Amino acid sequence: MLFDELIATFEGGGFTVRTSISPFMLTTISAAPAEDGTLTHLGRPGADWMGEPGDLSLTDLCFVEALGRARPARRILVLGGRSGWNALAVSFANPDAGLAVLADPAGTAGAGFPTIEAAARRRKICALARLGPVSALDGFCDEALGGVPDLVFVDANPPGGAFEAAFAAAYAKAGPTALYLFGGLIAAGAVDRFVALAAGFPDRFAAVLSRTASGIGVLAPAGGDAALARVANGFCDPFATIPA
Repeated sequence: MLFDELIATFEGGGFTVRTSISPFMLTTISAAPAEDGTLTHLGRPGADWMGEPGDLSLTDLCFVEALGRARPARRILVLGGRSGWNALAVSFANPDAGLAVLADPAGTAGAGFPTIEAAARRRKICALARLGPVSALDGFCDEALGGVPDLVFVDANPPGGAFEAAFAAAYAKAGPTALYLFGGLIAAGAVDRFVALAAGFPDRFAAVLSRTASGIGVLAPAGGDAALARVANGFCDPFATIPA
């Protein structure tokens, strides 16, 4: 199971992992990240817990794992993330894919890089993680993946801070044939921003998966993708589809 492998990987790297139980608990129990009832947080003994925005939680991982089985990726680009949890979640769900992670140089963005690199060596996959701006994305993808990504995961804290700019840079490289996922839209209060972005692609399947804990956003490749739609629809609220 994907969750078991992630727990083993990060606890092996010295992290303590705390994750959520319910996708309907879209609030924090307290101000302490370790008591957040929605997302996954990681910490180390004697160090502060990694705070907001948090990482993919149990229901998010169920979607990521199901998606990897339904339409496996070959080249994955992850923009953002501090702990490496989200990047490795997407990577473990697509075990034959190369992985490129570009994170914001600010703050603790590179804290999970050693864990990513150790997991890549163990699994014998091509993976490269680097701090840098989205302007470096084009050459970085060529170096890390040897080609164009077919799955792009835009984390809640991408380089530069705005997922719209990170998506634009990724789209310029990966184009309309890639699948784009956006982490933590509900948790970050960014649903309206995603709806505005998706409005620019009226011919695509786009949705916020409101039955996932963080509220993952999906923008499908041009031409449709039946496998993606089937999996994604299982994580949408049938009474409140986003976008409507």
